[in-house]
Amino acid sequence: MIKLLWFIPQPEQDIEDFESWYQDELVPAGMRQEFLQRFRISRSFYPQPDFVVQATGSNIPRSYRFSEGYWQNVEDIRRCYLSVHGRAALADGRLNMAPPSTPTAPSPVLVTEEEVFPVAEELSFNLREGRYRGSLACKLFGFVRLRDGATETFDNRYRALASKASTNRDLRGHVLGHVVHETVRLGRIMQWPPIGAEHFDRTLEFYFESRESLDQYCSSQWMAEVVGLVEECAAAKTWDAAQFQEVFYTSIGRQPLEESWKELYRS
Repeated sequence: MIKLLWFIPQPEQDIEDFESWYQDELVPAGMRQEFLQRFRISRSFYPQPDFVVQATGSNIPRSYRFSEGYWQNVEDIRRCYLSVHGRAALADGRLNMAPPSTPTAPSPVLVTEEEVFPVAEELSFNLREGRYRGSLACKLFGFVRLRDGATETFDNRYRALASKASTNRDLRGHVLGHVVHETVRLGRIMQWPPIGAEHFDRTLEFYFESRESLDQYCSSQWMAEVVGLVEECAAAKTWDAAQFQEVFYTSIGRQPLEESWKELYRS
């Protein structure tokens, strides 16, 4: 399948109002998009874990939310955004997101194919309740733009490292995303990826059942080797840790807003 990964910036309006609109209105509308196979929403942690703070220099995440939609192929994505429900969801999102007070570059939208690596134990999912088991299903994103000529070296060495990580019981899911060079036109002047947005070539995704497991894994020797490989091969990179939720046709967003985010907006 093909994944469309949106970076959603931190809202300028009241954060609780934004969350209410996003989870109760936009998410159900998004689930009605034609040919959509799977849908996942993530909200970044604030403050970010120590690993991300050390890598990025800030405890505030680069993106507030991420949205991940899966289709069978790129042509189905194109057909979706020519359809009634696809355009309705797209328009509602743009109309209800307050524009930033100062002009900024557009947020990235990545079209990726996923390479899934084995792990000792997958994150357990409760079908009856429609949620992951564990104290807090969360993930670490890594976004990498590779140097010219470094693609083959990075992929081969990363796959070798992935085989070494497969027995670690903190890691409950492991995906390498290959960004594909496809363009989805959204009317006459818009497109995904957006013109002028930052581009990445690879997405690294690590799944955990708790923040404690994420922190422990990020302090491992294996992760130190991954960071070394990224530093060697990347022209640009960033990291982000977030809680996530799978969304189904009968459900809405169910991610209570943390007090840390509320305090940031009050201050």
